[in-house]
Amino acid sequence: MANDSVPNALYKNHRNGTFSEIGLPAGVALSGEGRPQSGRGLDIADYNNDGLFDIFVTHFSNDSNTLYRTNGAGFFTDETFAAGLSAPSLQHLGWGTSFVDLDNDVQLDIFVANGHIHPGIDNFGNGATYFQPKELYRNLGDGRF
Repeated sequence: MANDSVPNALYKNHRNGTFSEIGLPAGVALSGEGRPQSGRGLDIADYNNDGLFDIFVTHFSNDSNTLYRTNGAGFFTDETFAAGLSAPSLQHLGWGTSFVDLDNDVQLDIFVANGHIHPGIDNFGNGATYFQPKELYRNLGDGRF
């Protein structure tokens, strides 16, 4: 679960009607730098075709979106910088996101819908805009976008 300004949550299903929150020990509660972010949108899919589900979370502007790669033992690693996804997302405020194979090459690409929450942000003189472009990150098949 993407959370705004507090750690994200990941719930483990015990298959007996109960769940436990394991976001911190699993490595998805915080960024790779160890801080909570401003989660907005989230999608789960196997972007690297290793048979395991990975997580992508969008965030507020001036904070990069985050790609968590699973290692198969219930732990995730923040792969955002290594995947080339950090710098391009910093200036945008990401909302909805989806893993989708838009070029039909069997590699899941990432789509992000962006837009600021403050209609007057254009007048603040900080470079932020209310209307923001959508982003499409093409999966290069080697862990990078």
